Amino acid sequence: MRQIVIVTAAAWIAVIVALVGATAMIVNVPQKAEIAATSSRIDIVQMMRDAKDLPVERFDAF
Repeated sequence: MRQIVIVTAAAWIAVIVALVGATAMIVNVPQKAEIAATSSRIDIVQMMRDAKDLPVERFDAF
């Protein structure tokens, strides 16, 4: 009989600790995700056209 009481008490303690932990995690969740807004669109194709005189990597092929 004592073992059942000990196991039941341990189970209740585990449930209480889990609920407190879950509540603490829910409280710390940010309400709104902040996204960095860009002032204008980046034209990648134009950047590739304007890129000139870039260094070239050379590998020795044996």
